[in-house]
Amino acid sequence: MLEPARLHCAIVTGPHTHNFQAIAAGLKSRNAILEIKDANSLASKIHALLLNQTIRESLAETAFKFAEEHGSIAQKTLDVLAPAIETIQKANHAHA
Repeated sequence: MLEPARLHCAIVTGPHTHNFQAIAAGLKSRNAILEIKDANSLASKIHALLLNQTIRESLAETAFKFAEEHGSIAQKTLDVLAPAIETIQKANHAHA
């Protein structure tokens, strides 16, 4: 969900967001995503978004701000691992 948010896209999702529950909850709490329940509501929501640029842009901007506030998960992981990687690299050079 953060990827389309970072691309300034309006996000429409189904009810099954178990794999990214915290992110989905955060986006929902800010009204940054539209959640659909079935194929009929999907068609209806997409049609509404296509017709209403203001809503589309508002959803996209709100989702983008959320994504920016939560930073890059990959970068945070690298930042945490960097000291360990540096230690391993030094150890490997010392044994080379």
